[in-house]
Amino acid sequence: MVNCLKIKMERQYFIITMHSLGQKGLITNSIKKTKKEMKNFIKGVLLFIVMVIMSGCGSRAGESSDNLHKREPRTKKRIYAREVLVENLDKPMLPCAYYSNDKPFYGKDKEYHKLSDREIKMVKAIIGDKQKWQKSGSKCPFLDIKEYFRQYLAYRKDGKTYVLVNLYKYFYIIYENNGILGAIAPSPTRHIISLANDKSRNKYDNVTILLDLSRKRILEVHDI
Repeated sequence: MVNCLKIKMERQYFIITMHSLGQKGLITNSIKKTKKEMKNFIKGVLLFIVMVIMSGCGSRAGESSDNLHKREPRTKKRIYAREVLVENLDKPMLPCAYYSNDKPFYGKDKEYHKLSDREIKMVKAIIGDKQKWQKSGSKCPFLDIKEYFRQYLAYRKDGKTYVLVNLYKYFYIIYENNGILGAIAPSPTRHIISLANDKSRNKYDNVTILLDLSRKRILEVHDI
């Protein structure tokens, strides 16, 4: 008895005539193996093509980005405290707060303390009190804190709560001027703003105040 097996491969049809079931099984297994090998080969070729394309795009993207940085000058714009809403001036810092040199503020000697809304009001009342300011013995004149952004770095030490208040009148936003990369600005709750290297700053544009919140006292006032 003659058996016919119709097999579809690459849109081609083949008629195979066999005189025994053994031959039929052998040929069927051979064809299945060939199809599997072809699929694996095609997958390998496609994967190789994709990897080459991705590699090329990454290289071109990097070159384009570098060229943009070289060709396009950056613009620095000052954002002053007096230009923003009053509720945006207070910045309680996060446990990951760090200086410009990437040095973290909190550590073994300073345990992070999260200020409550009541404590923030208390801090503002203390640094806004002229008599408390003068009792600190600082040579820095009494300042109007409404003219400043205020970063609060609160911590626990020896069972007491301290707050380092960083006052700064402005910060910079940097524009890339290429219409693509947008603007760069420091994170106000992570990055401790310092105007120490800004040669165009005026005196008292950046001041730090250390206070003992437990005793409601200003300990130190420093001009940056």
